[in-house]
Amino acid sequence: MAPPLLVVIDGHGEDAVDLPRPDNAVGLSDMGVTVLHLLEQRVQEPGHVGVRITVEGSMLLVEDLREAEPISAQGIVDEASYLFAGGLARMLAPLRLSTEALMDTPPSDTVGLAGLLGIDDVARLDLPRLWAPRDEHAFLRVPIGISDTHEPVLLDLKDSSELGMGPHGLCVGAAGSGRSELLRSLILALVTTHPPEDLALLLIDHEDGETFAPFSMLPHVAGVITDLENETGLIERVDAALVGEVNRRRQALEDAGDITDIAEYAALRAGARPELEPLPHLFVVIDAFDEVLAARPDFIDLLLSIGRTGGSLGVHLLLSGQRVDGVGLKGLDAFLSYRIGMRTLSADESRTVLDTTDAFHLPAVPGHGYLKVVDTGQYERFNACRVSGDHQVPTQRAVEPRSGPLALEYAAFNTSAPDASAPGDRASRRHETGPTELEVVVEQLEDAAATAVPGIWLPPLPAALALDKAAGPLTTGPRGLQLAGRRSPLRVPLGLLDDPTAQWQGHWYLDLTVAGGHAAVIGGPESGKTTLLRTLVLSLALTHTPREVGVYGLDLVGDELQALAGLPHVGGIAGRAEPERAVRTVEMVRSMLEAREDLFREHAVDSVEHLRTLHRAGRLPQLASAEIVLVVDGFDALREDFDELYDTVADLLERGGDYGIHVVAGMLHWNDVGMATQDSFGTRVELCLGDPGESSIDRRLAETLSPDEPGRVLTDGGLFAHTALPRTDGIADDTDLDAALHRTARTVRAAWSGAVAAPVLVLPDVLARDLLPGPDAEPGRVPIGVDQNALAPVLLDLFDEDQHLLILGDGGCGKTNLLRTVAQGLIERYGEGELIFAVVDPRQGLRGVIPEEYDGGHAHTAKLCERLAAGLATELEKRLPDDDTDTEDPESGGWGTGPRIVVLVDDYDVLMADGHSPLAPFLPYIQSAVDIGLHFVLTRQVAGASWGMYEPLVHGLRESGATAVLMAGDRGEGQLFPGVYASRQPAGRGLLIREGRPHGLIQTVHTPG
Repeated sequence: MAPPLLVVIDGHGEDAVDLPRPDNAVGLSDMGVTVLHLLEQRVQEPGHVGVRITVEGSMLLVEDLREAEPISAQGIVDEASYLFAGGLARMLAPLRLSTEALMDTPPSDTVGLAGLLGIDDVARLDLPRLWAPRDEHAFLRVPIGISDTHEPVLLDLKDSSELGMGPHGLCVGAAGSGRSELLRSLILALVTTHPPEDLALLLIDHEDGETFAPFSMLPHVAGVITDLENETGLIERVDAALVGEVNRRRQALEDAGDITDIAEYAALRAGARPELEPLPHLFVVIDAFDEVLAARPDFIDLLLSIGRTGGSLGVHLLLSGQRVDGVGLKGLDAFLSYRIGMRTLSADESRTVLDTTDAFHLPAVPGHGYLKVVDTGQYERFNACRVSGDHQVPTQRAVEPRSGPLALEYAAFNTSAPDASAPGDRASRRHETGPTELEVVVEQLEDAAATAVPGIWLPPLPAALALDKAAGPLTTGPRGLQLAGRRSPLRVPLGLLDDPTAQWQGHWYLDLTVAGGHAAVIGGPESGKTTLLRTLVLSLALTHTPREVGVYGLDLVGDELQALAGLPHVGGIAGRAEPERAVRTVEMVRSMLEAREDLFREHAVDSVEHLRTLHRAGRLPQLASAEIVLVVDGFDALREDFDELYDTVADLLERGGDYGIHVVAGMLHWNDVGMATQDSFGTRVELCLGDPGESSIDRRLAETLSPDEPGRVLTDGGLFAHTALPRTDGIADDTDLDAALHRTARTVRAAWSGAVAAPVLVLPDVLARDLLPGPDAEPGRVPIGVDQNALAPVLLDLFDEDQHLLILGDGGCGKTNLLRTVAQGLIERYGEGELIFAVVDPRQGLRGVIPEEYDGGHAHTAKLCERLAAGLATELEKRLPDDDTDTEDPESGGWGTGPRIVVLVDDYDVLMADGHSPLAPFLPYIQSAVDIGLHFVLTRQVAGASWGMYEPLVHGLRESGATAVLMAGDRGEGQLFPGVYASRQPAGRGLLIREGRPHGLIQTVHTPG
């Protein structure tokens, strides 16, 4: 600030003339100008007089007219001759306060902010006065230090169009230059003189935030953002928050009537529209901005946008850093209309900021700097205020009541200085340990405002939170244990969603009713995919009943989904080591889809919503659950290790959404999903990826996700969320998470008294005979096992529907056991006159199975087999009807008068080792077998069956409609039946193949030998 200026106008005998001013809105006192008029008469005075001095002879009258009641004093004029005045002027003329003298000022000569603000004691702020409305000139104009002439240096944040220095500025200073203290002083001066209704602050520090920490609780503060260097993604969030605030302000101006700037808005609010919400000026301070731009160069685009439009919206930027060289400002410097240069690291750095090298030559004492205003050319050196020192209680002196102008002591020339050891001086310099001036002021301001400014910066998403804390409390009622509040079907809370642009945080929902009804969860190892899937299932259970949603799972990564199996909503979870259960789970969901397709046709259902309505009304009792969710943890493993299931799941993805069948799949990479299937996943969420470049949502945003933040999610809407832990005890910790989830599952099951989800029925490893119907219940059909769909008995009707039975399987699969089962079942149901067995048993595994009275022959070598076959062929020839024979007349001599012949052939492939079939004599009778009471039960290995299925006997049995059981074998043998391949199966397991009926997996009964 320039030194005070005294203008003497000697207009004796003429009327006073006002001093011309560049702007009539700015008073002379504001510019530090005092005008002294020398007049002859009072009528010649100017329109406004502050002090009048009337001289009559040797007497004078001094009148102070600045108060409401003028104060006057009389005195005698000192005798000062012309020669005395001239001599005194010549003595003072050569004296100057040198720059060197200022530079040598000891560091202890600090500048207090209180005095510059006119505050006697910062411990007793007069806030009604300090926060009173300020005129246009004083608004956003505060002192930051004192000049070389010990005058206040003021910083005016207003736009240059309002005679200010702003709206944006730059402050550069090396470590130890006092830059941080200057920022604290500036902020404290602003909040002390402006209420939150007029001024809001957003304070950003790339580092630890020590500079701004004291201000965090002030009502002016819309956010304090620190530690950007250690928190991945925070800079992105800062960008979004500032964009949101700029948009909010622009919308506020538009809503108020398309007004152009914040000044017009304030005038409108103060006048005709008092109902308008306050729109305070926003002072954004970014400390270490050079580090911010180094970490995120494109952040400059936002700063440029604010630089262009911030003034009209009331957004003021102050960028502070240690250096500016090497920082790509890309034209931002054109908008930084004031510059503050503290001591810099180099002359070039100083030249960049101030266009001079002066800042480089400042002393190594904190607080010295230069203020340059680009538009006006103002350039002055200052010593910054210090507010972090201990608060000094001012020394009070008794003052006589004033009755006139105060006469100050005028020290005699050439006399000694006052004694520095005087008690009063010692007391004023005594150092007391206590709160700082900053702390004293802030403590009074924290609760001084009725309302605080709205938050621009909300707290970042937490590192962990429990589901009940994220989604609300639990209640128990007719629906069981549920999260409080009603929600839309299949719209389940998963955690906390962050929208910094809208300055909002709230529930994060996954909606399975939109975009096809399927969701993909993509993330690298340890990113939190499985936790998200567990939270999803638990949230489904806490927002729906088992009648509304049934859940089925494939746990192909680990076993963490198994803890969900206790929920009444969960029909089954299959692990990676349970291929049969996995197959059964997928097949069961596919069968549900097929059943729903039939229901849609039968009941004219036109949508899933219609399905829900009918099911809620009890009109679809065949559906255990209205909607089904299949959760797959490890979609990549599904494709690699369960190739046969991948196509089925892909089919569910393509067709299931329209029928209330939903798939939620966790995967490592988006390309784990085939191109043809990717479009079926209408909803995608990404956790931390191994390679952010693989992001299918936003690569730039994906780069901000850190592996140190498991559970942090990038949604397909471009927002970040954090997954809640699947627990309901309020503990935000994954310690003992499995145990907590098991407890919750038991609690949910105990609170539900209705029907549960349809269970995945898995075939037993061993099936005892006593579990199947006996001869009394099934007098004609032989139970050979149970089916997979309902664990219902599988009945072999050898003498009617099935005729023959082919059993294919490699060693140890249970072929011989099944032969034994069929034989014993028939013996239990038919007498010795009704049934006779011919046993072909090269390995003699059936020895002792057939009682003597049923034994029509037993052969274990090829030669014996030929004899047995030839003998039976003779009998069969007799049974062939003549042209005149009535096959329906028992007296006609046909086969109906003799026992049925059942040929049991074990290990037929052994007999065919030399390529010759010893059972060739039976071939002429295969086509007539139904007419002559001939039935075959034949086994052979899968190995070699690709050609063995075309051996004449086997081929003839197949052509005659034989039923088959395909047990364990190598898929490499190819299609043994249309569309059917052999596969790995446990002992006793096989695929039942009946002509004209769907194939089904069965477990055959164990019949000990």
